[in-house]
Amino acid sequence: MKKVILFLALCFTYAFSFGQRALNQELKLVDGLYLNINEYKKDAPSRLWKEYEVVWTYNTKLRCYQVENIHKKGHPGSGIQDSVWGFTIKGIPYIRISPDSSGRPLTLFAELTVRGLINIFSYEKENQELFPMKAYNPLTGTVFRKGVVKRNITTMEKRIFHLKDDLIMPYDKNILEQWIEKDKEILRALRFASEEEYEEKMTRALIVFNGRYPFIIQK
Repeated sequence: MKKVILFLALCFTYAFSFGQRALNQELKLVDGLYLNINEYKKDAPSRLWKEYEVVWTYNTKLRCYQVENIHKKGHPGSGIQDSVWGFTIKGIPYIRISPDSSGRPLTLFAELTVRGLINIFSYEKENQELFPMKAYNPLTGTVFRKGVVKRNITTMEKRIFHLKDDLIMPYDKNILEQWIEKDKEILRALRFASEEEYEEKMTRALIVFNGRYPFIIQK
């Protein structure tokens, strides 16, 4: 029996060593563009940067690219920035945020700041809100006009997704705790976190969790 267990363990080690890699925070992914999430999960972008030219700016603080155009070399009218799922550059993956979602005129690509089985990204969103306005008569102090004014409000949006179902949803600590419930040690550590430090500690906990329970890239 011991020989059988040893044989199976060796087979697993061999399989892991040849052709299988863990998708986690430490892995430098293949640079290129993903048409869909499956290409990200396989670390196999179907479009390579050497074939494309880009017009973009990078926001260091928000860790995202604001993209005007990604097009085939020599064909500036063939932009694909609104149709790809994301891309990797210098080994770091970024996911597309459409203008409809961000409220901005250009497409954003936000860094997956936590990556692996569980992923997190964030981005700024421009919201237009209506505020009531009153105009007063300076002599009598009475209201002589009412109306509304539009103001742009910037919010920070945070999103999560699990590679088991690929469903992108708003950041929710209860859902995240459900996803990592098998690791009682991590959950116990989070219970001691104050409200102010919880989000930062959850980020660190997810990186540890992704290391302990890796998503294995299948070519």
